[in-house]
Amino acid sequence: MAVAVWLLSVAGGSPALAASHPRAPRLKIAASIDNIPFHFADEQGRAVGMFVDLWSLWAKKTGREIEFIPRPWAQSLEMVRTGRADIHAGCFFSPQRDEYLDYADELRDCQTHFFYHDTIYGLTTLQDLKGFQIGVLDKDYAVEFVRRELPDGALKLYDSHKALFSGVERGEIKVFICDTPTALYFLSQNGLISRFRYHPSAPLYRKPFFAAVRQDNNDLIRVVNSGLSAISPDERAAIERKWMGEAPVQPRDRLIVAVDQS
Repeated sequence: MAVAVWLLSVAGGSPALAASHPRAPRLKIAASIDNIPFHFADEQGRAVGMFVDLWSLWAKKTGREIEFIPRPWAQSLEMVRTGRADIHAGCFFSPQRDEYLDYADELRDCQTHFFYHDTIYGLTTLQDLKGFQIGVLDKDYAVEFVRRELPDGALKLYDSHKALFSGVERGEIKVFICDTPTALYFLSQNGLISRFRYHPSAPLYRKPFFAAVRQDNNDLIRVVNSGLSAISPDERAAIERKWMGEAPVQPRDRLIVAVDQS
């Protein structure tokens, strides 16, 4: 499942940047199939999302031809590690990933929370999750985080967000960890937004997404950063508004937010 973005003549991009790559090969960008709203595949298998729009604008600025390759999350990282893709569309830094990835500039940051079923009370910190089976996306940064901060935590790994939230819907797990915008989307889509709580003012962590390349590819890092620096703050803001704008929430769809009153 590969999506080519044929961008266009050099005249469609930034002349200074495009001139430096007159015959440069097409770059393959590994993306997730369901890391909504950042990068995911639509019903036709085409890569879409905030970072896809950002990379498409990057391609126009640089004159480079790019091809998106949507895959399950773990596979998207593996493609860059093995050289089957040149760039990862956007991931967090982690010590494990740093063994095979190098990172370009920041794309945007993101909060991650734990969510729990509304029949459960008294969960305020990660340590309170001890004894619960915790659902998480395989190879997500959350896996490393929990194994470091809660070594005896019981993790149940899923190979996609769709599979994770199918497990939530079936009642396999009542506690899970997920990037917050992604979790809210899937809870809403599955009609579960009113059944799960979280503490919005107390994320487990807030981390930036980075563009990433295979380790030691310093030339590509420079190319990536040059193009990203050509994207203006206003252009970035317009892309973020497109994907992060909040639609009106109907009363029946409200999420219960846990508030510490101590």
